[in-house]
Amino acid sequence: MQSLLQRRRLAAFAAAPVRLASSTTTTSTTTTSTTTTTTARESNIARLLRRPPSTAADTSASASDPGGTVTVNAFVRSVRKQKRIAFAALGDGSTLKSLQVVMKPEQAQGLSTGVGVTVSGQWLASRTLPQHQLWDIRLTEYRISQTYPLQKKYHSPEFLRTLPHLRTRLPFNSLMLRLRSQTIAHVTHFFAQQDFGAGDVFTTAVQNMSNREEDFFRSPKYLTVSSQLHLEALAQSKSDTPRHLSEFYMLEAEVSFTDSLEDVMDIVENMLRDVAQLLLARSPDWVKDEEHTGLIRAVTCLQDAAAEGKVVFEYKPSFDDGLQAEHERYLADNIGQGGPVFVTDYPRAVKPFYMAPSRTESSNSGLPTVACFDLIVPEICELVGGSLREHRLPELLAAMESHGISPHKQPDEHYESLPPNYSLSANMLAGAFAGIAEHSVMYPIDLLKTRMQVANPSPAAMYTGISNAMITITRLEGFRTLWRGVSSVVMGAGPAHAVYFATYEAVKHAAGGNEGGQQEHHPFAAALSGAAATIASDALMNPFDVMKQRMQIHGSIYKSLPHCARSVFRNEGLSAFYVSYPTTLCMTVPFTALQFVAYESLSKSMNPTGRWDPYTHCAAGGLAGGLAAGVTTPLDVIKTILQTRGSATDPELRNVKGLWQAAKIIKRRDGWRGFFRGLKPRIVTTMPSTAICWTAYEMAKAFFIAQNE
Repeated sequence: MQSLLQRRRLAAFAAAPVRLASSTTTTSTTTTSTTTTTTARESNIARLLRRPPSTAADTSASASDPGGTVTVNAFVRSVRKQKRIAFAALGDGSTLKSLQVVMKPEQAQGLSTGVGVTVSGQWLASRTLPQHQLWDIRLTEYRISQTYPLQKKYHSPEFLRTLPHLRTRLPFNSLMLRLRSQTIAHVTHFFAQQDFGAGDVFTTAVQNMSNREEDFFRSPKYLTVSSQLHLEALAQSKSDTPRHLSEFYMLEAEVSFTDSLEDVMDIVENMLRDVAQLLLARSPDWVKDEEHTGLIRAVTCLQDAAAEGKVVFEYKPSFDDGLQAEHERYLADNIGQGGPVFVTDYPRAVKPFYMAPSRTESSNSGLPTVACFDLIVPEICELVGGSLREHRLPELLAAMESHGISPHKQPDEHYESLPPNYSLSANMLAGAFAGIAEHSVMYPIDLLKTRMQVANPSPAAMYTGISNAMITITRLEGFRTLWRGVSSVVMGAGPAHAVYFATYEAVKHAAGGNEGGQQEHHPFAAALSGAAATIASDALMNPFDVMKQRMQIHGSIYKSLPHCARSVFRNEGLSAFYVSYPTTLCMTVPFTALQFVAYESLSKSMNPTGRWDPYTHCAAGGLAGGLAAGVTTPLDVIKTILQTRGSATDPELRNVKGLWQAAKIIKRRDGWRGFFRGLKPRIVTTMPSTAICWTAYEMAKAFFIAQNE
């Protein structure tokens, strides 16, 4: 489907005056007759055939009068040569009729079917035939193609489609293109007079992966957006039928400030009258007042005709099911008596939700109908369709609900519910990107937190605060020490967060967390999805977290991540990688549940539209992470002691077995304050970490959505 502007360019190209048969190498012959040379007037054949010719008695007068000499650019349709005379039938696409040229046999040398010629001569009436002829022709120029594959016989449409550059030479094809050009020009002129504006030009492209020879009409099919709420629209219906061509033109027009279906039908009727009058050069009475009928009357007529045995329908006429093609043909032939007929007021249930209801006085019955119409004509059936649009918001929302469409769903709900629209790999890639970004950027602060949470540290690893810790570590151990063990994050955080966010999205959707769009909060679904995501991801991340903290503590003996993994496994066994897993879950499950509930609520409150907004995601993620981190710090202190016990020099800490034993040691040595060691660096670490994590994740989601669209 193309807009009017694009169609006009196409039709203008197809209907351009033809002067040359081909751009290939040609031969040229020039012959001069014995008539007086005059200035000839160029004319197409259709215009020439409407002009009265001169009679044979007026030959001398015409020869001296420039008005009697004409020039025609056309193609040869056929050539007949006799002993003393030759005839050539010419056509230029302006009409199906041929123009006969009479000449001497020697003047016809080189003429054959398909040759493009420019001929000049006297426009005279035939002496023996009723049709008009060019007499005493003076050929000014031949331009003959060396090859022309179309012979003078019938060619099937399938064969002509293989020669798109030549099929426009045939009379019917050429005339069709000119008719299309004139129709588009007249329609454009009509709407311009009515102060309508044109829409934008766009192009619909087929993806490269399609094999056109195999896919055409079968599968897959590429359809333009079916909108009706947008100006340019093409229904997503099966096109491999006699009624729906695979490629056709559609004119979309919209009228504002009207609540009358009659006004819309008047525009359609006036447009068709105007175009028909201009094309046929007369003013036929197309549509009469009595040729407007409601659907109930139309269905009643169809049912009566079937009951009386006048016609047999394959599909039984029914008000609930609308009209079939056979019904439309019968209505056009009988109610319309061979002319156009409007059928109005279709059932609301079979029409789109955005159509306005019928007015009481125009409705056929008390049944719910909408103000719409179809203009049905013989042979073609539906030629024009239209309706009034519902512009009242409450009524529109109610109509959407009655059609099974939730009016509360936001335009960007697919953004908030990634799993139903995207593959598992898309969710995992977004999560991996978020995890690596979060842990890599905030790794130095996380190292400071680990150093400050270690119980009974060495004298060189005792710090008074975050700034003191960073300065001391940089001065004594070097700046690179702040990144010691970061490889564990890169290797572990990516896969762990991929599982984390994929599980989060899947459980959130299953628990109904995406229902209601941005207007509804679902704290239970958020908490449940966060807890499930933590359990799944920590099972993968816990060994990497153990190695990370072993390498972060002061005086670590491990040279690299593989060295740390081998040493822990050899000295403490596989269980050492998961000794803190129960404690980790005790800490991370409430942490994540609280964080997700806070993030979902904050993001929906701060950004009701639900669209991609980095500032909202960053702020909501940071606040949610800081709140959850502060509440769960005691559990994080216990987890740190359990994960670093293998590197501890204190025998009591080295032999600690579980959560309660570690908690007792902390309470006995440092009191309740010991459970909040590292609170500040934990919050300082967590807030930017979760801000980065959520922003990176939402950015990755937005990227996948943009790629898909």
